[in-house]
Amino acid sequence: MNKLKNHALNIKRLVLTGTRRQTGFLTSLFIYGLFLLASSPVLAGDIETLREILKTSLPNTEIRHLRESPVPGLFEMLANENLMYVDRDGNHLIFGPIYDLSTYKDLSAERLAELDQAHREEKTVDIPTYFIPWGSLPRGAAIVENAGGKYRLAIFTDINCPHCKRLGKLLAQMPDVEVHTYLVSLWPQSVAPSKAVLCAQDKVAALHAAFGKTPPNTAASCASGALDRNNAFALFHEFTGTPFLVRSDGRTLSGVRSRAFLLDWLKKAKH
Repeated sequence: MNKLKNHALNIKRLVLTGTRRQTGFLTSLFIYGLFLLASSPVLAGDIETLREILKTSLPNTEIRHLRESPVPGLFEMLANENLMYVDRDGNHLIFGPIYDLSTYKDLSAERLAELDQAHREEKTVDIPTYFIPWGSLPRGAAIVENAGGKYRLAIFTDINCPHCKRLGKLLAQMPDVEVHTYLVSLWPQSVAPSKAVLCAQDKVAALHAAFGKTPPNTAASCASGALDRNNAFALFHEFTGTPFLVRSDGRTLSGVRSRAFLLDWLKKAKH
């Protein structure tokens, strides 16, 4: 058992430190799910039966919807604004994104964006994935834009995360939001450009250049340890993917949402 726990911890470290075994984590997610779960066809009534099981095992969780996922044997569950996956017997739950390794697309983030588009007019359930005090965020490690904005938002992002780029373009249309970007390296190829951005004299310009696939015009390295501190923070709080958002009152959110959703969510900050 200890050996399995150590293996799980090592996987978390590998994901957030950007080593060559990153793909191994994504592969292991699929292997773990496919190893545990039967791949027999879904029978009529399976979903309702599973819903009843989950009501017992997760009595305080509002399950907004339940359906088959892209991975055979796994069911997609939207609960408290979070997308997660369970097996047909309700015995195992996977909390984290599912990636398509042939395209490196984050299928979970795409699904969240689709759900947001379909339900953006509905009242949202404002229950956080985590609560992270604003004052606990890594000091001096953020790239700040729109300083003095009416709303404050911290984002943990990866240079090579396509949904992070989408979120960045969205926030560019929201000048009232003071954005604090914390770079993390979920992918090995993100380490060098992230360090280059953090070492640049104009970090904001370097960040946007990096998102636009233009190498930042900066020294190869500097004394900044911001990336390591951000990775350590993300590992400690067990972030499962990017973008990961922290509101000024500590409430959190994962994935890309619409402009209207984000603005409404930011307005609800309580101090």
